[in-house]
Amino acid sequence: MHRIALIMVSFILPVFINCHAAKLGSTPSMLVMEGKFGMQIDTENVQKDVPFNAFFDWIGNTSYSSEKKFRGSLALALISEDGEIKEIIHQENNLNLSPGWGFGQHQRFYNVRVSSDISDSDIIRFITLEKGEDAWLPVSSLQSIQTYCNVKSNKVMKSKITVNILGHNDIPFEGYCEGTYGESRQYDPIYSSGYNLAIKWPEDKPHHFVKVGPDLDRVQIDPDRILFQSVSKPEYTVTLMACSDEDLITEQRHFTVETPGSLSQQLTDNEDRLYINNISVSGHIDENDIAFMRDEMPMLEHIDLSNADISGGILPDGAFNEKGIVSIILPESLIGLGANSLRNTKLFKLNIPKKVCYYGLNALNYSENLTVVVLHNPNVIPVSWCVLEGTNRSKGVLFVPKGTREAFATDEQWGKFSMIVEGDNTDDWVSANDGTYSYSGIYPNVTISEVTNPEYKMIVPETIEIRDRTFNVTGIGGRVFASYLINEIYIPKSVTSLGEYAVESTCSNLTKIEVDEDNPRYFSDGGVLYDRKTATMLTYPQAKADSEYTVPEGITDIGGWACYNKYLSKISLPSTLQSIGACAFCYSNLQYKNNPVIISKAQTPPFIYSSGFSAETYINAQVYVPANSLSSYKADPDWRIFNNIYPLSEESGIENIESEDDSITISGHIVNINTNNPVEIYSIDGKLFHKGHAKSIELPTGIYLLRINGKVKKIRI
Repeated sequence: MHRIALIMVSFILPVFINCHAAKLGSTPSMLVMEGKFGMQIDTENVQKDVPFNAFFDWIGNTSYSSEKKFRGSLALALISEDGEIKEIIHQENNLNLSPGWGFGQHQRFYNVRVSSDISDSDIIRFITLEKGEDAWLPVSSLQSIQTYCNVKSNKVMKSKITVNILGHNDIPFEGYCEGTYGESRQYDPIYSSGYNLAIKWPEDKPHHFVKVGPDLDRVQIDPDRILFQSVSKPEYTVTLMACSDEDLITEQRHFTVETPGSLSQQLTDNEDRLYINNISVSGHIDENDIAFMRDEMPMLEHIDLSNADISGGILPDGAFNEKGIVSIILPESLIGLGANSLRNTKLFKLNIPKKVCYYGLNALNYSENLTVVVLHNPNVIPVSWCVLEGTNRSKGVLFVPKGTREAFATDEQWGKFSMIVEGDNTDDWVSANDGTYSYSGIYPNVTISEVTNPEYKMIVPETIEIRDRTFNVTGIGGRVFASYLINEIYIPKSVTSLGEYAVESTCSNLTKIEVDEDNPRYFSDGGVLYDRKTATMLTYPQAKADSEYTVPEGITDIGGWACYNKYLSKISLPSTLQSIGACAFCYSNLQYKNNPVIISKAQTPPFIYSSGFSAETYINAQVYVPANSLSSYKADPDWRIFNNIYPLSEESGIENIESEDDSITISGHIVNINTNNPVEIYSIDGKLFHKGHAKSIELPTGIYLLRINGKVKKIRI
């Protein structure tokens, strides 16, 4: 006998009653943004003179015409049932909000108390008073969301929820409030400052959860708890079904529909429909058959419609909207995907038939797992931005007909896939994890998309075995190495592509980055990462302990945000440097060190992008430049804001490069000197590195000046 669990949750909030104009007006004036803190608070657990918290994240003005701004006051007020304002609990004046969605002010947190007597019918809500007006108005909108959970003396109030499950009656499930800081879709966090209602599931009960209705703004179902993250109705009931894994029917069940709309007749009285996980439907079906699969088959995850004809040839609007389907095979006769038809599903891969030439709004929106899309129509069908928004296309692959890659790559929406490949052999595309890294790519090459197990030393492999084939690791995605747990990174010769900030300079414990010396694209110097092709410094490790560093000759650019180093107090820039990127050194120790030193050997002052250095560095740094370019630096708009600029000869103590010394040979890091004269070796910035009669000296990678018998030679190791 199959066992069903129905969880019934009720959460009731008082409805705001429209008030008389003399008390509280009824025209909305401002909006607290969707998904944030709501307008109205139940006072059941708010006590007189006992502090409580109130939050909202963003308040915007959406109620006026495009020409009008809101100017006035915002207040949190205690209001009686008849609309009388009993007390202004907290008030902010002189708000100035531009009209239109998204214009507003961020984040409010109040710790407040009510000094008036509170009755059970009172409410607390936000109200506004426009400048020049007499009546306070409620802050309200159809978009407002309530995420408040009652607190008493800032302590969470607990409630009991009774559940009937697995043949047992009255199993108590504890409901509690849970503070959430945010939930992430792709890279954009959805923040919620309020508390949220949660239900804890007993650890000893095997289960498979699914939401069967009605819709809420956000319900998160995790293995150990159910979280109701927002409430948009003053009263609602949530129903969840749970069954043990052994009750789930995973083998495919097939049904033939002779008359459109008749699928339900085959399954209405069949209890198995509640447990069917995999279905194949052939024949003539319509939106009623699809709605039945969506609404009446709660455990359905796999759908095969390859032998079905859908009335009108279009997958209906909302067909499988928010249905947790993992796979679907669409009929070849399909010509379009309706609005919201596959929105917010669990699809990973989707084959879109050749005849499809229409995509309704939000057709695939927020199907966050959707990574592989195969198009068979050679024409680039324009789609709205919301069709593919929220899918995993930034890490995914789009397969297109042969000869069409360039056309799809230049399309504003289809072109946002990380890879576009001609053909439909999806077996060549892989997504795998070896316990340390996540990989994705097209045979024979893959890119690392994520570090799944950060370690002290991260060694990137040259090759990886996936499905009995050997793939070359040729790329590292953007911001992959961004963990504070990482101290060292090794990049092999096979990696020839790095995403934006692939190795984050903000990794607080990173001491060095090593690159295989045979790598054709990248190299490291003293643990610092460079791009050979663009001659750019990419990342200076934050925990590299040296106080001084010389950027190698030949480098033309310092990348944006390249250096957050904690120790660096002296940087020497090469004569070849042309530009310094935005905030390249603005959070390095050059900001905090007293009188840091910057040496620029470039004859022409390099261009400095916005905030290349911090304000403190511009004030305190001692800057040394070529003597013959001193006036150019002092006149340059990017350099003249440094307070202290001096000729390089005053810092280095070495001015002239004279004739070569034929008695010097270099082998790797060893300098062999055939002379009886004393030898002086200086770093390129003039620091004495060695003095004596040694015949053989080992030097780190860098550029050096050798002085022998009055002659100076510049060498590079």
